[in-house]
Amino acid sequence: MHRIAVLTQGAVVKMEGQGDVHGDKLTYNFDSTELIGESTGDGLVHGTMLPRHRAEPDGGASHPP
Repeated sequence: MHRIAVLTQGAVVKMEGQGDVHGDKLTYNFDSTELIGESTGDGLVHGTMLPRHRAEPDGGASHPP
């Protein structure tokens, strides 16, 4: 059984600490964590992905300069 959510008409998915995606149709697969964005007509899919922080050798998270 697939666990899938389909969002339409100005859909927005916000991923805390990871970014966000806006589109006419967004399909999210909870099992694979795949997110597919689609547009209809002249619409666009917009996404902002935030960089991951690398762990430092002492186990702490690094911070951008």
